[in-house]
Amino acid sequence: MPIAGMRLSPDGSHVAILLPSQELDGSDQLWLYRVADRKLTVVTPRPDMGARHPADAVALITSFAWRGGTLFAIASLWGNGRDGEGGPTAYYAATVAGSRRLPDRPAEVEDRWESVTGGLVYREDEFYDDLDAVESLRGNERWLVWTADRGHGTLDIHIRARKPLGPPYLVAWGEWQLAQFLFDDVRSRLIYPADTGITQFDMATRAERRIAGTARGDRPYAVSADLGTILWATRNACGDEHVAGQDAPERFCLAAMTGATAATPWPSGR
Repeated sequence: MPIAGMRLSPDGSHVAILLPSQELDGSDQLWLYRVADRKLTVVTPRPDMGARHPADAVALITSFAWRGGTLFAIASLWGNGRDGEGGPTAYYAATVAGSRRLPDRPAEVEDRWESVTGGLVYREDEFYDDLDAVESLRGNERWLVWTADRGHGTLDIHIRARKPLGPPYLVAWGEWQLAQFLFDDVRSRLIYPADTGITQFDMATRAERRIAGTARGDRPYAVSADLGTILWATRNACGDEHVAGQDAPERFCLAAMTGATAATPWPSGR
């Protein structure tokens, strides 16, 4: 099953799984996974694959929010004669016991919404790079982070302090996997795939540490808000550090980071 993205709940106990749309650039279905017992629950209805979509069919998932073990979602509907991206809005909530469509925007998570696609406002003087080369741009009030395509399969990842404005700093360069970086907004840390495994980079101190139990070719997908849990894709057994063959099946692993960089795979994390 193809995966568009994953997000861990703040405490790492649940995973939001986004599935890619076959028609639009984005995700059109959301699932909820509970780590403890591997239970999987549909949050939004399965996409309608007909040539003409019903007006109330989900076109894109636009935002999500966590409150305890409940996952909330905002979706854009196809609507009547619309293109799916500017249609009416629907709200959903789900636990592992089931999901439901809400009649109104849920007030209990009003300050917790996260955009599925991200989004960042910046001034022209803050960003110097060629926008045509940029693959991904993230940031918070203090930092900008971006990857740029330098051609011949080479990507690099940069950071730049915003307050006060500092010079760009090259964090790493490598292959296309670098685009799969995670940005920890609260602590201003990067987690990205490197030649030696998945790496954690502190943007303030520029200290770099490899996360144990990961190998070259592994790709990070999500990290919990407390940095206690990481979810990544690998072709190894979870926790193996040797380089696996590209023909090996891909699996998703969950691990508790019991030290600054030590990942301890959970038995249920496959």
